[in-house]
Amino acid sequence: MWVSKKTDWSKKHTDLTKYFIEKVKQQVDYDEIISNKHRTTNGFTLIKEIIDVAELTLKRRKSYRRLESLLLESTDALVRSNIRNDYILQKYHNDIPEYYNDIKNKIKDDENLIKDILLKSKIFYFRLEKDYFENIKFELKSIDYESKEFYRESDRIDLIISNLIPYLLFIGYSPTSISDIAYRMVKKDFGIQTTSRFLSHFDNKRLDYSFLIITNSESEEFQH
Repeated sequence: MWVSKKTDWSKKHTDLTKYFIEKVKQQVDYDEIISNKHRTTNGFTLIKEIIDVAELTLKRRKSYRRLESLLLESTDALVRSNIRNDYILQKYHNDIPEYYNDIKNKIKDDENLIKDILLKSKIFYFRLEKDYFENIKFELKSIDYESKEFYRESDRIDLIISNLIPYLLFIGYSPTSISDIAYRMVKKDFGIQTTSRFLSHFDNKRLDYSFLIITNSESEEFQH
């Protein structure tokens, strides 16, 4: 687990801006990643998974059990990082958790029902593609980083970061890049603007990848 040195911090940081940076760093810490102690899912990513599994179920009915299990997992009251308990969904899009909570009691191996789940999930996903990250940014910017109510505000930070990090990983940012950006904030004199400056490094677009393959130019596939 990453722990900073006291002498590393800019004097303009508050206890809560420090807490934000430390929480982000720990969520993408290498030791946490390899031990699977960090969260990579939230309500948004689970909706995309429901879409994928519902499409597969319509092609291969044997996948129905996976869809049923996923819907139950997504609405389990004891699972923190799911659709039912997603802080952003509950606050800004509470019709979405309500839909899945209702449909889990009706789920059966019925083609029309599965098509309805797929259609509704695609509508939800399209909506969240535009709004989810904006909701996260608004929530983080609304926190009073100079507040004396440390535990109240830090609890909110915990909830929001549990949505933020899985989202950034999902759209293509690596744990290393997130960690490096957070670490650069430690010595910066941004003070209560730290969160806004951190978020300014990310946009709301899926990242494309290019792969560099080193090969022999005389290889057969380059001769055509």
